[in-house]
Amino acid sequence: MIYIIRHGETDYNVEKRMQGQTDIPLNDEGRNLARQIAEEFKDIKLDAIISSDLKRASETADIINSYHNLNVKRDSRLREFNYGTIEGKLRDELGPEVWEEYNRNPSAFQAETMEDIFERVTNFWKEIKSGYKGQNILVVSHGGPIKVSKYYFDNGDKFDYSKFLSGYMHGFKIKNLEVLKINEFDQDIDR
Repeated sequence: MIYIIRHGETDYNVEKRMQGQTDIPLNDEGRNLARQIAEEFKDIKLDAIISSDLKRASETADIINSYHNLNVKRDSRLREFNYGTIEGKLRDELGPEVWEEYNRNPSAFQAETMEDIFERVTNFWKEIKSGYKGQNILVVSHGGPIKVSKYYFDNGDKFDYSKFLSGYMHGFKIKNLEVLKINEFDQDIDR
């Protein structure tokens, strides 16, 4: 079984700021909620815990790991999207015209392209699929890469940007510390 968890709450989450790859730690509520999810996982046998290397995900993974004493692996491929120059801005400051331009031309914002993000996230999953068969894996990441992961599990490695935007980026929500369960890469996903 593979468990994918979005990191705990940060001050940027509360303020509705664009975090991206800005390295924001958990806030007190995020740590408290991470301890609660750690309690839920304490009796589940985990063979590996892999986390984004950004503080908010790493800290979440470390809190969960307090019951497992594994060597948490950090992987930059699990990082949130690099939103470039819009990181740190309030979501309310970014109107539809900014998002239209961002979706058309992320390089104008010094941001990653969706194709690059899709490639790094799917490369991670292909490696996990071949290296951790039959094991219980906990992965701690961010909203964006989790949406890309769900797209990959549902659709394979043929990336359709408009399908991703409508069905996954805008149509699939994942809250802080929400868990997705994937049963051995057979596309059987539970929430």
